[in-house]
Amino acid sequence: MEDIIFVKRTKKTGNCRTYNNPVIKMESPTSRFLISQKLADILNVDNDNGLMFGFNKKAKTGFVIKDDEPDAFILRRKDKHSLRFTSKDLQGFFINTFDLLETGNSTFCFNVASSPNEKGLHIITLDA
Repeated sequence: MEDIIFVKRTKKTGNCRTYNNPVIKMESPTSRFLISQKLADILNVDNDNGLMFGFNKKAKTGFVIKDDEPDAFILRRKDKHSLRFTSKDLQGFFINTFDLLETGNSTFCFNVASSPNEKGLHIITLDA
């Protein structure tokens, strides 16, 4: 038994399981955003619906809400567990707000509050 080396996973997968949690996953450099089905249910969105985002750089938080305006980020059904869209401009806001360049990672997971705040916005925070 002394010749066997056992290896265990050292990096936790955390809350980025898009089928269990209300999360947004951002993939860089493709600028792809994945919206979990749980978040889609909370926001009451599906294929061809739109989202609007807001950011507070000082508080390092973002906000998301369903949006039916023509300039919204339009969702496309990826599979039964998630929706997606791409946007380099939006990726820039996420990178600047959450200081993502310093991490060296290419995939980021953001938790989204299940309940909206007093303004009806769902708060987005970086998954630690």
